[in-house]
Amino acid sequence: MAVEEAGAAAPGEMPPPDPAGAPTATHTDAHAPHRLAHHPDSPVTESPPMLLTVIVVIVVIVFVVALALAAVGFNKLRRADITAQEALGGIDVQLTRRADLIPNLVNTVKGYATHERGVFEEVTAARAGVARAAQGGSVEEKAAAEGRLDGALGRLFAVAENYPDLKASSNFVALQTELSDTENKLSFARQFYNDAVSRLNQLVQTIPWMFFAGMAKVGNREFYRAPEGQQQPPEVRF
Repeated sequence: MAVEEAGAAAPGEMPPPDPAGAPTATHTDAHAPHRLAHHPDSPVTESPPMLLTVIVVIVVIVFVVALALAAVGFNKLRRADITAQEALGGIDVQLTRRADLIPNLVNTVKGYATHERGVFEEVTAARAGVARAAQGGSVEEKAAAEGRLDGALGRLFAVAENYPDLKASSNFVALQTELSDTENKLSFARQFYNDAVSRLNQLVQTIPWMFFAGMAKVGNREFYRAPEGQQQPPEVRF
């Protein structure tokens, strides 16, 4: 055709705008996707709420674990302290039993050795000290009273050695047997107490239990130690 259609663009010229005002394909906005991504109506990220939730969960878990550990530590320390206190009560029982045997023993020996008044008075006084200590004395007082009684009994048995008839007396032999049995039980009670104290003191001085000692109102306990020179009870001979 010799004549171009009306309205058609010549070669090299921009096409005329659409009468309706719609943009042509060549005017597509290259920055539209970028603006759409930042449009106020576009969805926002959920990171802050998720992070807050994680923090809250971690705090709750730490609190629960700490509470559980505190409960375990409290009970563990209290049980150890109660065991040690009961073991000390076992010592008191044997000290009381031993003290109860002394009057009969002294009276039996008196029947054969009336002139040993000083020895009898010493044994009687030592026996009274043991009885008092067993009723509420400290561990140190109990050990000192026991040591004094050991020494007094040692002298009493030394006196008995000089009287064959006394040594052959059935009453004296029976009292010796009871006393020896009580001393063996007392030795076991002392060892049991010291073992209980050792366990308690280890808990009080080690992590993490040491942090709960104040809450449990538990502290180190004193070991039961015999006074110097009185580590062994007097020897009972038959």
